Amino acid sequence: MTCRTCHKHLSAWLDGELSAALAAKVKTHTESCPACAVRAEKLRNLLGLVDGLPPLPLSRDFDAQFARKLLRAKQQRIAAMAQPRRQWWKIPAMATAAAAVSTVVIAMVLFHRLPAGNRPNEMDMARNIELLRDYQVVSNLDALEDFEVVASLDSLMEEK
Repeated sequence: MTCRTCHKHLSAWLDGELSAALAAKVKTHTESCPACAVRAEKLRNLLGLVDGLPPLPLSRDFDAQFARKLLRAKQQRIAAMAQPRRQWWKIPAMATAAAAVSTVVIAMVLFHRLPAGNRPNEMDMARNIELLRDYQVVSNLDALEDFEVVASLDSLMEEK
């Protein structure tokens, strides 16, 4: 048992509310862990002080006030449950994410249903990568043409 778990169960252990198995684990831990033993002793002393306090007198209308508060809390809970809840597809980010995920899933299913001859192999994919590289060069052709003009400026300057 960890100290954190022991701390969580100390009050119930001191009140005798734990099962026999769990109580034995808490007892064993507090006997072997000095920090938890100190904490258990402090809690035991505190509970002893609280038990020694005289009971507080209740007001005459305590039961009525408690019943009203309980009824009000119940009505608020019912009202909260009756309000329409936001549906996830009305939230744009969730809808976009759901659409993206479903598109990927559908693409994967369709890809796996292709006959073996129609599936792209490594060679086809390598050719596509080469095409992509060629496209990137062609798409930058304007920049390359400007480079040629700049490179020829030196020769134009020498002619003057």
